[in-house]
Amino acid sequence: MSHSVPEWARFIEPDPSQPVHWRLRRAKENDHPFCERLYVMTMEPLLRPLDAWKPADMLEKLRSSFRLSDVLVVVADQADAGWLQVTDDGSGLILNQMHLLPQWRARGIGSSILDGLIAYARHHRRRIALSVAHNNRARALYERKGFSQVAREDWRLDLEFVPR
Repeated sequence: MSHSVPEWARFIEPDPSQPVHWRLRRAKENDHPFCERLYVMTMEPLLRPLDAWKPADMLEKLRSSFRLSDVLVVVADQADAGWLQVTDDGSGLILNQMHLLPQWRARGIGSSILDGLIAYARHHRRRIALSVAHNNRARALYERKGFSQVAREDWRLDLEFVPR
């Protein structure tokens, strides 16, 4: 991983016990269409059953909050496999987005990313906040990693990891 990545990203390492070879790279301007397509591919099936998928609103929110400096792309087997956006708000990290293509889910990548963010949070005694659709199976991963629910709003749960 390049030294131009944020400090928190330097704590993220692939799990050597997993057979998947992946890395993170800094996002470039031409990655935005991939990120947007994957966002829709991930979020629409979660939110449509909850009557919460409002495409124009969701895409506008994504476009207005998409800051290239906060985005890293997951590369697995030499191809883009996902992306994440993490913002440092001064008091901690906010995991704004984390999306993987279906074929790369449940292969240890998301878990390794969370482990790295948690290692950073523990090292610097800072919290991590995120929101997740209450019907998203990733919720179980977040809870297993020590995130606790701090709020619920419509379709969304706000979770937080506080280092102890």
